[in-house]
Formats: sequence, structure tokens, C-alpha cells
Amino acid sequence: MYTSFALLTLAGMLTNVSQPSWETDYRLARLACERTQKPIAVFFGSGSVTWRQLTHEGQFDADIQRMLNDRFVRVYLDVATPYGRQVADSFGVSGTQGLVISDRQGGYMAYRHS
Repeated sequence: MYTSFALLTLAGMLTNVSQPSWETDYRLARLACERTQKPIAVFFGSGSVTWRQLTHEGQFDADIQRMLNDRFVRVYLDVATPYGRQVADSFGVSGTQGLVISDRQGGYMAYRHS
């Protein structure tokens, strides 16, 4: 029984290792951007639309996950919340889905798509 529990725990840990971690606070992401010198990729969704559902297939393939993990500070903001809506409005994202990518210093918007 203990062996089964240990194996299930280890399997869960290994599954989560490949998943990129996502910030939910833009201010903290800006600090991470300055520290790591990586651009910020801010994904906007609404309610049950999570960052996984912003792609056509419903998830990023392994190469995209690796690129996001290695090259960007990733942020997911829910525009159904007051904070998420405020940040989206500040970037000119008026809908319920969008993507904003900054420069490496996080000071300039390099790309925006609603």
C-alpha cells in the first residue's frame, strides 16, 4: 500500500515538472522580468477559459511549452476579475481573450493580439 502511494505521488510530481508555472500578478511578473531579463507573455482569458484553452487544440505542444518556460515570464489573467480587467484595459485588450508580449525589460509592448 505504501509503495503504491509513493509511486502515485512520484508520478504526480513528474507530471507537473513539464508544466510551466504561470504568474497571476502582473506586478510580480514585471519584477521577474527585470530579474531574469526575459520578456513577459501575458495571456488573457475569461472565467473558465484558462491559458490552455487559448490555443486551437486546447493545449500547447511540448515545444511551445518548453519555449514559454525557457524564454518568457508567463502570466495568465482572468478578465472576469476586476484586477484582470484593469490590466487588460491598460493594454487595450477589450475582449475576453488576448495576448501581450513585452520586450526583455518589460517596459515596452512588443506584440498585442485580442
